[in-house]
Amino acid sequence: MIAEVIARLHAACKLPLKLVQGAAEYASLKAPPPAARQPAAYVMPLGGTPGANTLAGSIRQRMQERVSVVVLLGILRDARGDAALAEIEPVFRAI
Repeated sequence: MIAEVIARLHAACKLPLKLVQGAAEYASLKAPPPAARQPAAYVMPLGGTPGANTLAGSIRQRMQERVSVVVLLGILRDARGDAALAEIEPVFRAI
C-alpha cells in the first residue's frame, strides 16, 4: 500500500513534490534533502484496522490502512516559518 501512495503522489501533476519516498529513506536521513530536491514527501505507515471476517471456515475481511505523509520544505528566510506555511499550504491541500 505504501508503494501505491508513493506512486499516486508521483503521478499527481498538481503537486510540486520533487522527491517522494518511504519510511526507510526518511529514517536514513542524516540531513534534509538538498534545496533542489524539495519539497520532499515521505510516506509512513501508521497501522491498520481489520474488519469483521465475512466467511465461515476461511478468512475474508476488509483492512483499513492509515498512512502519514511527512513533507520537508527548507525555507529559512523567516524564523517563525510563516513563509514556509504559505508555500506548503497548497501541497497539504493536494495531499
